Parts: sequence; structure tokens; C-alpha cells
Amino acid sequence: MTQSSQIHTNDIACFLSNQRLKQSEIAKCLKLTWVPPPDFAFPEKIEGKQKRRFSRLGKLVTEPMVKFKDAINELKNHEKKEYHLLSVQRANDFLINYESGGSKAVDVLLDKRKQQVIESNRKRIVPIIKTILFCARNNLPLRGHRESGLLSSSEIRSSCLNGEQGVFRALLSFRVESGDTALLNHIETSPKNCTMISSRIQNEIIVAVGDVIVGKIVERIKKCKFFINIGG
Repeated sequence: MTQSSQIHTNDIACFLSNQRLKQSEIAKCLKLTWVPPPDFAFPEKIEGKQKRRFSRLGKLVTEPMVKFKDAINELKNHEKKEYHLLSVQRANDFLINYESGGSKAVDVLLDKRKQQVIESNRKRIVPIIKTILFCARNNLPLRGHRESGLLSSSEIRSSCLNGEQGVFRALLSFRVESGDTALLNHIETSPKNCTMISSRIQNEIIVAVGDVIVGKIVERIKKCKFFINIGG
């Protein structure tokens, strides 16, 4: 049997079937991932006049990728995507549960993942809330006459810093340029409808902050034995 016709027992192709995999098979697939050696002879297939086969190890492994614009940044961004992080977490949770003999309850694992999502979302929105509070405390208007473009673009951020857009977007751009990696990661990886910097979200945050302030005032009033309400 030639090398090109050999199939490694842990090749991902061995786990592809119409039948549901056993937990032991899933664990083997996740832990014993097979990586072909550089000299591996991949199988070939004739399609018409063309001969096709899997590529050898090359781009991004043994040689640079030079034909795809911003490929490295795109791959790095992929690592930060929520669906990628969720897939990695699910794989890790499965292995933890499998190796512990199933002693880890599913609801415990799900609760852990839920808590991680909550913490991640908090880190995303905290700089946005702080920026709105800064504008409020310094009596600065949030929005300008023209506001457009994604802040993930350095050109758009430069436009904001040059005073061509609103104060809110300018301050967010300033935070990014000053090294706020959490905010930069948020605006680079979030879908267009989940950036949480739109005028509608700004208004919702202002209302929420107002509710908190009113609640604190009410609590202070309740602790007072006497108070007077002076009308206009």
C-alpha cells in the first residue's frame, strides 16, 4: 500500500458519517488530531482534464500568504469571533465532562459558559457607558451633524478625531488610539448591528443611567425621617 492510499486512524475523514458519533470517538477526534507531515502524499482525483488533490502544508505554515489582502488580520479576527470562541468552549466543556466520567452536570457547564458571555459583554459595553457619562458630566453633546462609517476603520477614526463627527464617536476613537484593546476588539469583531454605539443605544443607556440616579435619590429620601417638597 502506497503512502497516498494510507488513511490515518485519527484523520478527520474517519469521523465523518451519517451515524452519530460515540462520546469516545468525539474525544479522540478532539484530542488526537492528526496533522499530515510535510512530505505526505495527498490522494489525487481526476476531474475531467484536471488532477486535483489536497494542498501540502504551505500558506501560513511553511511559507507566507502573499496573494490575499489582509489575510492575517482576517484570521486573527476569526479567532475573536463569538461563534469561534463558543465552539472552542463547547469542545473544552465536552472534554472536561468526558474525562471526569460525566460528573460535570450539563447545566453547570452551560451556566459557566453563560457567565463567561456576560463578563465578555460587560467588557464590551463598559467603555461605551463611561464615554457617555463623561459627556454628560462635562455637558458635551453626544452627536454631531454627520455620523457615518465603522469605527473599525482607521480612516473613520481619524475623521472623528479631526472633529468631523460627533463628540461621542471622537472620544471612542481617542480611547482606541490610546490603547483601549477591549474597545478595539469589540468594534473590530462585532457585526454591524451589534456595535452598541448607535444613537438608539446611546438613548437607551442615558435612560438606564437616569433610572439608576432616580433610584438612588429615592433610597436617600426613604432614609430621611423628614423632608420637604418645594413646588415651583
